[in-house]
Amino acid sequence: MASRSPAAMVMACVVVVLRVSCVLAVDEQGAALLAWKATLRGGGGALADWKAGDASPCRWTGVTCNADGGVTELSLEFVDLFGGVPGNLAAAVGRTLTRLVLTGANLTGPIPPELGELPALAHLDLSNNALTGTIPAALCRPGSKLETLYLNSNRLEGAIPDTIGNLTSLRELIVYDNQLAGKIPASIGKMSSLEVLRGGGNKNLQGALPAEIGDCSSLTMIGLAETSITGPLPASLGRLKNLTTLAIYTALLSGPIPPELGRCGTRWIIHRDVKADNILLGDRYEACLADFGLARVADDGASSSPPPFAGSYGYIAPEYGCMTKITTKSDVYSFGVVLLEMITGRRPLDPAFGEGQSVVQWVRDHLCRKRDPAEIIDVRLQGRPDTQVQEMLQALGIALLCASPRPEDRPTMKDVAALLRGIRHDDGVEARKAGNGVGTDAETRKRADPRQPISPTKLMALARPAQAQAQAQLQARANSGSLGLLNDQE
Repeated sequence: MASRSPAAMVMACVVVVLRVSCVLAVDEQGAALLAWKATLRGGGGALADWKAGDASPCRWTGVTCNADGGVTELSLEFVDLFGGVPGNLAAAVGRTLTRLVLTGANLTGPIPPELGELPALAHLDLSNNALTGTIPAALCRPGSKLETLYLNSNRLEGAIPDTIGNLTSLRELIVYDNQLAGKIPASIGKMSSLEVLRGGGNKNLQGALPAEIGDCSSLTMIGLAETSITGPLPASLGRLKNLTTLAIYTALLSGPIPPELGRCGTRWIIHRDVKADNILLGDRYEACLADFGLARVADDGASSSPPPFAGSYGYIAPEYGCMTKITTKSDVYSFGVVLLEMITGRRPLDPAFGEGQSVVQWVRDHLCRKRDPAEIIDVRLQGRPDTQVQEMLQALGIALLCASPRPEDRPTMKDVAALLRGIRHDDGVEARKAGNGVGTDAETRKRADPRQPISPTKLMALARPAQAQAQAQLQARANSGSLGLLNDQE
């Protein structure tokens, strides 16, 4: 074998040294990221600039650093990485990494419990992958700074860990569309910062909604549709003053809706499609309003321009149909139409009314001609005792008041409930008991007394757009204390 010259040997050593120095050039952070890259079966194009020869990973695709060169964010959204979630980052970037976003990256396998060892991590998004296994309890360490946790649209199984209560800074817990099972842990009540809870689509999520959820004072949304949550809704939901959305359709809940739920928030829900078909009856004929698919939240009394026109013809308030202006009073109009349906036995739009006529106008025309109001009542209800007929006629007057053409002439739904309670013949004092004095003034007693006959003139007085009259009656009852509990959160 021929011997090499001293110059050639020196050159070879220099090359080796240069190669070694290039390998050693990347810092600890880059080395950890490259080690994870080596486990991936994809991402070649997106991670092409992840090179060992760089002194720092701060210019790599998906990597963001702070002024000191510390990696603060790793974001690779909708990149086909074909591998697992990195579990080797704690030692290298744990002190600085605040955001880890790997949504839609074709990741598989379990969630590494080592992610709980990233003390600065505030945002973790592993959604829209094919992750399996459970939500590791170690992810929810005491003192965690996690504010948002997106694990939705994976294949996660098992229960939500009881340690979830340790995430006291968490604002959004998004775990819908997985295969989670078991109960929602009571420890969720410790999450005072939680604003959004979305766990729908986990069909094996079962058990009762824990009463402790009422301690999550910041909650604005609870989404548990398409689960197997059972039992009654806890009355503690009434403590959630910021709650605007409660999506629990197709769950297996039972029992009545707690009245405390009406205390949630200062804003009102505009249903936009109140009609007979959307009012369901329970085993004891208790009415429940269903199908909130078109509903939206609005400030009480505030009007707004809604999304594309929606609703059912015959139930739509004039201001919505003509000017697409919608308020809480728009639902009151629709409820008035439902009452007229019940009393008259006629659909909102009946061919017998004539073209362009509704049941509202049909009743008004009948009364304007000063015909017997009892003729309006459904023939199947006629022939009943006079007291019951008078109650139906009083309800007819309330229905027409609800269906006033101008929204400002309509009562609130709370006032409607008070008026309807006031005419119940089965217990003449029930309304006074329920409302801490509802119906104690002369006007309310006169309304509630089924022995008082109602003439077409009186019915038209209720039906005629007369804001001053309606407000005066309601104000008189309020001043006398007759509205009682209804004054709360008006």
